[in-house]
Amino acid sequence: MNEPAKSGVQLRDELDRNWVKLTLIAWVLLVGWYVFDRGNSIHWLSLGDTDDNMRLAQVRALLDGQGWYDLRQYRLSPPKGFDIHWSRLVDLPIAGMILLFRPFVGTGEAERMACGLAPLLPLSITMIGLAATVRRLVSPVAWPLAIVFLVGATATMLMFMPDRVDHHGWQLAMLSLTVAGLCDPRQARGGRDRGRGQCILADDRAGDAALCRDGRCDHRIALGMGPGRGTSPDDLCADAGCGQRDRLRPVRLQCQPRAAMRCADPPSG
Repeated sequence: MNEPAKSGVQLRDELDRNWVKLTLIAWVLLVGWYVFDRGNSIHWLSLGDTDDNMRLAQVRALLDGQGWYDLRQYRLSPPKGFDIHWSRLVDLPIAGMILLFRPFVGTGEAERMACGLAPLLPLSITMIGLAATVRRLVSPVAWPLAIVFLVGATATMLMFMPDRVDHHGWQLAMLSLTVAGLCDPRQARGGRDRGRGQCILADDRAGDAALCRDGRCDHRIALGMGPGRGTSPDDLCADAGCGQRDRLRPVRLQCQPRAAMRCADPPSG
């Protein structure tokens, strides 16, 4: 084997064997660039819109002692406040970073650092999910194309920018895992991956009609992916090794007053 051919084989083997490590290296490089490029926004805590401001208000309330299941925002419709529908799960990385940095730099700077870094965390999951999807559907060595196309999708990348602390980046991350699970040749493993992604999606915005539609599309796509699949969402859930209790798990992660609203099917007719 001549030298160029040997180098090509070695490159192919490296891309196939170490794709997760290489994807994470690409993510670290992107994190470094975006933190540098958005340094002024991070310094001035330039939250982009009302969703980002409301997320930070929810995190502050959690750190000030508000209960996990208490999602009432007293800054809305005072004095009684307003019960919002967002999940606490997205609060965790932001709150965790604030608690980590606060003893060293103070509360204000800790919030700036957390809001600058937290939105970049789901980008790593999104990159791995897309890379896995391309590996399964295209070629084991074609996954770098997914990273290139993702970086070029400016509207999508805006959801992962520093100070974009609302839930959209995490929704995209879980959606990428759902798609990766759908195309997994090992159906049981793919079902579990898809289930994890949908549970997080459902918990964050289970009352959102768009996500209900995404979940139904997931089931319809899965139904057409091979003769070995079930014929209903219940069959798919059984095939993935989860039961009704697992499917209702997101309900227990949410606040009680809105649980019934999110669990109920839309009225027929």
